[in-house]
Amino acid sequence: MSVAPPKPSTSTVITRRTPSVTRKRKSPMCCKVCNDEILNLNFGAQVCRACASFYKRTYLENKKYRCITGFHNCNIDHEGSKAGKCKACRYEKCQQTNIQIKENFKSPTRPQPVTKLNEGKLIGQMIKGHAKYLQTQFDKLKILHPDVIFSDDVFITPIKLEVLRLNCTTVKDMLEMFIDHFGPFNKLERNDQIKAVRKSFTEMRVLNECYLSAKYCPSIEDTRLVPAPGYFYDPGNIDPAWYLQGVMEGKDLLLYEKLMKPLNEKLQMVARKAKLADITQVDTVVIAMIILWKNIENNGLMTSELNDFKNKVMIEWTEDINRRYQGNSAEILQGKMLFYGEVDNIAIEMCHNLLQLKLLRKAIPKPSDCCIEKALLT
Repeated sequence: MSVAPPKPSTSTVITRRTPSVTRKRKSPMCCKVCNDEILNLNFGAQVCRACASFYKRTYLENKKYRCITGFHNCNIDHEGSKAGKCKACRYEKCQQTNIQIKENFKSPTRPQPVTKLNEGKLIGQMIKGHAKYLQTQFDKLKILHPDVIFSDDVFITPIKLEVLRLNCTTVKDMLEMFIDHFGPFNKLERNDQIKAVRKSFTEMRVLNECYLSAKYCPSIEDTRLVPAPGYFYDPGNIDPAWYLQGVMEGKDLLLYEKLMKPLNEKLQMVARKAKLADITQVDTVVIAMIILWKNIENNGLMTSELNDFKNKVMIEWTEDINRRYQGNSAEILQGKMLFYGEVDNIAIEMCHNLLQLKLLRKAIPKPSDCCIEKALLT
């Protein structure tokens, strides 16, 4: 399915309504979806804020749900948490209320296949491994969301805990990608391989997020980020309490806002530079190799075979850039390397701020908190 590139989001942040606030005053209206009391219309319909927000997210993200009973007559009254209610029946009731949504943007879409570039033999192998890794990410993401029917045009906004879980369940797949497709990396001792990937992980995550954001949200004005195939989010248009549920709460939310919000804005800028520098999958795997080899060298593990492989890949990359950008290759290569420098800088800052966050947070880290090092060793 081919659609026009999505426009950037201009919608307001959706925050949770506090039931105790609205129920202090008598209301003559009830939500036509869940029968909760309401004081006013939402999106032009007689529905509560929670149901209106649910409908908006489902519609804009093009989600598809299955009825948990198959009869499409489930009880979705407001008593108790709505989290366990049938989403298919809730959405169907929302549709009947004529909720009015302004289509500020649609879900990101997967671009149509393009003619394969004549990349070099070594880079071709690296791309094969990277494509397999991304497909594995998507396959495991679908397992984390069994109630969502994913297709080419279905991207959902995850909470932070879901992103952490995906990172933990796929970091070993990243390791296997490097072992199977990045030349003599497979000749290092297993512990040395793990150490190199652990040291490289934050940069790799930033690099992949920028590449995927440029691929699926290619407009320069689009501020949305794509951390994995099937996920997208807009850092400036997300409720922290919702996003961080199960990870942080209370005063720790303010600490997260102080330390991480500026970094999210910087990440959006780096993703924009990926678009300006025309970062393709060829560029992504080469930069991934540069990152990994840098940490191998920092650990004192560089060999002549690893160095020779790197030099051959860099020659292939230069030849590929010459083919793609005839007559302007030197400037283009400089732009791509400047992008790599931005990835390196923000990854360092992220590690520094995350360490501060761990030290200063009031609550004890939850068992669900992701530990990449442990995930690599299990």
